Amino acid sequence: MHELIAYTLVLPKIEFYHAYNGEEVYNILMSVNIDCIFMDLVMPYSGGVKVTEIIRKAYVKDKMHIIGMTGTVGGEEEKVCFESGMNAFLRKPFDSQELVDVFKEYIESVN
Repeated sequence: MHELIAYTLVLPKIEFYHAYNGEEVYNILMSVNIDCIFMDLVMPYSGGVKVTEIIRKAYVKDKMHIIGMTGTVGGEEEKVCFESGMNAFLRKPFDSQELVDVFKEYIESVN
């Protein structure tokens, strides 16, 4: 999925970092200034909801945009994403247009 994101959102001045688990997310945040995160809900060691809750203790919603993603089937995932502090939600599989639309919402919110 990270390949689709990186390939679809090829824009000047955008750098992509890929984390395989919650610990790597924390390490990247400590070393690089991040503006937007595509956060998978299911990750090893620490899921995306838990990571988002921790991030929100340091970053408010308008300073770091978090877009939740999941491929699980159910009705509660989107609600849980927003309750944890995520700004947007994508259900996998999603197509490139859905990705562009949610990223466009992020760009418009910071301009």
